[in-house]
Formats: sequence, structure tokens, C-alpha cells
Amino acid sequence: MNLNIDIIADSLRKNYELIQIEVKHKELTFEQVVIYTDEVSFLPARVYVAEGGQLPQKPFFEDFCAIVSIGKSSHSFIDSDCDYIELEAGLSLAQVVNSIQDIFNKYNRWFLDMKEAVINEQGIQKLIDLTLPILGNPIYLHDKAYHFIGFAEPPNMSTQKDPYQINKCNGRFPRDLLDQLKDTPFFENTFKTTKPTFYIDKGDVNYIYDNIWYHGEYWGRLFIDESVKPFDKGDYAIIQILRKMIEKILTKRNLFPEMKYRLLEKNLIEMLEGYNVDRNRLEEELKQYEWDICDTYFCIKLQMEKIDLMLNTMVNTCEVIELELGDCIAFPYQKEIIGLVHIDGASDTLRRIKRVLKKLEYAVGISMPLTDFRELPYYCKQAEIALKYGTKENKAEQIHRFEDYCFSYMLDCCTKELKPNMLYPPMLNKLIEHDQKKSTSYVETLRAFLENDLKAAQTMRALYVQRSTFLYRMERIEALLGTDFKDNKTKIHLLMAFQLMDREE
Repeated sequence: MNLNIDIIADSLRKNYELIQIEVKHKELTFEQVVIYTDEVSFLPARVYVAEGGQLPQKPFFEDFCAIVSIGKSSHSFIDSDCDYIELEAGLSLAQVVNSIQDIFNKYNRWFLDMKEAVINEQGIQKLIDLTLPILGNPIYLHDKAYHFIGFAEPPNMSTQKDPYQINKCNGRFPRDLLDQLKDTPFFENTFKTTKPTFYIDKGDVNYIYDNIWYHGEYWGRLFIDESVKPFDKGDYAIIQILRKMIEKILTKRNLFPEMKYRLLEKNLIEMLEGYNVDRNRLEEELKQYEWDICDTYFCIKLQMEKIDLMLNTMVNTCEVIELELGDCIAFPYQKEIIGLVHIDGASDTLRRIKRVLKKLEYAVGISMPLTDFRELPYYCKQAEIALKYGTKENKAEQIHRFEDYCFSYMLDCCTKELKPNMLYPPMLNKLIEHDQKKSTSYVETLRAFLENDLKAAQTMRALYVQRSTFLYRMERIEALLGTDFKDNKTKIHLLMAFQLMDREE
């Protein structure tokens, strides 16, 4: 996690006397702390710690950074383009550096725990619980209808237990407090702002507020009650991080964990796991989507390799897919995402699927059209095969269709129990042996002849040989093998053997 200077200053103030502080970049974040040496310039995103007398008279700032000076600096940084903290004189340089490093470590652990909670779908309440020790004050989250979605209260609260009467008010924000808040001059205006955290002073009880936005609309509000300790300036930055994490994890499923799977999802998962699903029950659930069991669908499967980097979640991605595609249901299954896309008869359905899924930047496998709902597990397997073979054979592409990799899958099925060369017809082994002994090219000639549909002219062009050479080779091949290549069974067997030969190479 990168820290802004307010968080650093608030933490240092607990152990040291801060003589002066200049915060010029509230949105600026810092990545590491270093001891200042005689550098020509100050590098960006670093916190430099130095004895005041060591700092240069005219420093050059390559970009935004921060300076922590022990004792008065020989240069005034008020007009400089950097954040500046001056501590009392006489402190140990190493002690101050270690203190700032401890601050980095503390907040970095918190941030990594938050990130893990998002990735592992642990829900909004988990984010609030993790942030409570960092802020020290009660944290509440309600939606725009004033229902509490999550809250956490420290054990050392001096006020009464359950101050907002959450249990008494059926999980809603109490009406009397809401009326008091509406009396504040700018309360209504705060619903319209997308700006960061703002402060409401109510005398006895003060609040920091931050609006939650979901798909571009006001969704609800995160607020922190100043009832245990006074607010620090750094608290604003912490609340903004919490708000962003909540917006990342904000989904219907995470808000209502008891509704983790909608009924149709439950039925589909049961089918994928081999259970028999009542046809009448399935038809009723499909009607909720205005679907029919006899309609046509595509089954899709997504692989989320970038989940950790992008902080997207499987549940969140499912809802994005449903929102973008419209006539679709998507749900997490094992470590991947399964989707069922209704084909409405339009010829561009597959093109639309590919266009939408391409935005997600994940590898996607797409089955052939599903027309019998009882066959869903097999079509899901098709999507899985397309994903597996596509990411192996064609890494440059993102969207992979089963029909493009069906033949490769068939060949692999042929060689599950036997080595590829053990499936060659005897005549091909005979021809391979002849080529090896006599240095002829009969295998290549026969393959070109079969792959060019037994047409002599096309075969000669493919091999770059004269007619007499081609006819002589074919005469010798037929004499050696004594067979008619026009027989479909023989032709198919040889063509598949050539494909297996390529896979051995």
C-alpha cells in the first residue's frame, strides 16, 4: 500500500513532537522510506529522512516526494513542491526511519488483508471488520434506503451499546437521527457529490461520510462515528481506500450471502455435478428468464488468470457479464466461471458474445449451440476443451470455439491408451520403412495425394514435381501396398495417421 503524508504525520505525532508540517498533495502516495544522502535530486514517491542541517540549500525535486527533517532545516521548504514534516531536534535518524518503516508495514498488512478479502469473495462485512482496528471508531454502511448492510463497533466504545438501534429498527437507520441529520445545511447536497470523504459536525456526535457508487449511481453511504477517538487527517485516506474496496466487492450476491445462488444457478450446478434435476422445476426457473427448455444456448467458460492483479472477483465478473450480455446467466463454478447465453435467433449472437467478452481480457471457451438442456454437462465440457486447447495452441487469441479444436481433441482421445505410431495402418509403416531404406519420398507423395482429394494436378503443384515423376511414384506406391486409396475407410485411416504423425513431431 502507498501512504499519503497525512497518515505518516498522524502516526509520527503519537511518538514525536511535530514542529511543522506542510501537506501540499493530499492525493499523493509514497512507496518507501530512505535516509537522505548527498543526492543531486529527490526521486518521486519516496519519503526522505535527514538531519535538518544535512538538507541542501536549493534542492531539486524530480517529482513529488516528502521530506522528514529532524530539527530545523537550513532551507525553507514552504515554497518547495514537496511535502514536509519537521520533527523535534536530537532524535536518532535510525529510530525515525524505523518508525516510518513500521508505519508502512502496518498499513501494508492491512491493505493486503483487504485485497485478499476482495479476491476470496469474503464480503463487505469482512472489509469493515479489517478496517475497524485501523480507524478505531465505529464504522457503518447503509444503502440508499437506509438499511444497514454492515457495521463494526470497537469494544471500548464509551457510548451506549447499539447506539443506532440497529436491532430495534429492523436493521434501518433510526428515524430520529435521520431527521437531525437532515437539519444540517448541506446534508441533501452530499447525495449528489462524487467527491471524496466529507465531514458533518453535529456537536456531540460528528461523522465522516463517504458515498458509495455502483454502476455510476449513488448506492449508499459509508460513515464513521467520532465517538471513541478524535478524527485524524489520515482517516480520510483510509476511508477512501475502504470505500473503493467496497465498490470493488459490491454485488448482489455479496450483499445478501443467504442468496448466494439463485435457484436456476443451483439447478445448473446440480446438473454439472451429475445430479438429476426435475424437468418441471427447471422449466419454471427458466421462465423467470423468459427462456424455454427447447431454446438454443451457448455455454461459455472463463479463465481468470488476472484475478489477483486486477482485484476483480469471480462474482463481480459474473454480474458484469450478465449486465453486458443481457440475455445470459453466469455463475462461479469451482475455480472458473460458467455462463449460459440464450440465442435469440439473431445471426450475430456469437459475434456479440465475442465482442462483450473481449472487453474482460480473459481467455474464454465457447461450446457449440446447445439445443437439448439435458446435455448441458457435455456442452460445458466442450467449452472447457475449447478453453484448454485454445490457450495451448493459439495463445494470441482470447476467444476459443470448440469447433476449432474438436479434431485435436479427437486425436488426443485416440492416443490415451496407445502410442500414436501404434495406430498407423500396416501399409503406412511399410511405406515409412521403404523411405528410410531407399531414401525415397513415398510417404510425402501419398499424403499430398490424399490431402488433395486424389487429384493429380493439385498434388503435383503441391509437391512441385513433374507429371512423369508423380505418376512413377504413385505406380511404385500402389505396387508396394497393393491397395485402392479410393476406399473411404482406408483414406480416413491414413489421413488420421498423418495427423498423429505430426503430433509426434
